Amino acid sequence: MPPSARPVGRLAGKRVFVVEDNYFIRRWIEECLRAEGAVIASLLTRGLDVGVLDVRLNDGVTSVPMALTLAARGVPFLFYTGHSADVTEPLWSRFKGCQILAKPASAEDLVVAVVAAMAWSPRTSLRDELKRPVGKIS
Repeated sequence: MPPSARPVGRLAGKRVFVVEDNYFIRRWIEECLRAEGAVIASLLTRGLDVGVLDVRLNDGVTSVPMALTLAARGVPFLFYTGHSADVTEPLWSRFKGCQILAKPASAEDLVVAVVAAMAWSPRTSLRDELKRPVGKIS
């Protein structure tokens, strides 16, 4: 790749998986991350560098199963949520060290949180987590 074609930014070339049920919020997240050089992955595939997960999706579904999949693969992630402490506290205890970013956030706060999330090793909190039922937040 010629030097001028290399992605630039704090997330240059990083493959990011985004889970967000609101179309407009998802597009905003993707635009913010692309502006920093990230590549948005459309599927939960191997080779991901980091995930950005909304906690609660449509019809009461949560992103916890996706978080478990990412953790099992050693892929760091963060939760980006508009929910209060009654939802986020159990996540902190289940995924020790995981970044949890409150909605709404600025583009800068989002990028800083994603960069910080990449420094976290999800496998450190995975052993205990795998003993819990999938799909339940607490």
